[in-house]
Amino acid sequence: KQNGSNPKYPINTPLSKIFMDEVDCTNRLFSGKVIAYDTETKFYSIRYEEDDGEEMTEAELSKFVTVKNNNLGAVGKRKKGKRNDHESDDDDHDDVAMWDS
Repeated sequence: KQNGSNPKYPINTPLSKIFMDEVDCTNRLFSGKVIAYDTETKFYSIRYEEDDGEEMTEAELSKFVTVKNNNLGAVGKRKKGKRNDHESDDDDHDDVAMWDS
């Protein structure tokens, strides 16, 4: 993966997303950040707390980028496992994202 080519969201852009735990069906807010951008596929690599991650398009990412509001983002199912092996730095973010349904 390459970092660069002027993506809309730079490396370390914070985001928040609610995931539903598949075991106990509770919702939990996770903080994460952009850790890489692939200029060929146009996918952003996201790393969440507890070292989980996923990839998103710019449109998907725009729904979860941290804003200065106390609105909760969309609910997704939390999946165990990793999509890539990038290192993570844990960041604490008190802000949450907003997603219009």
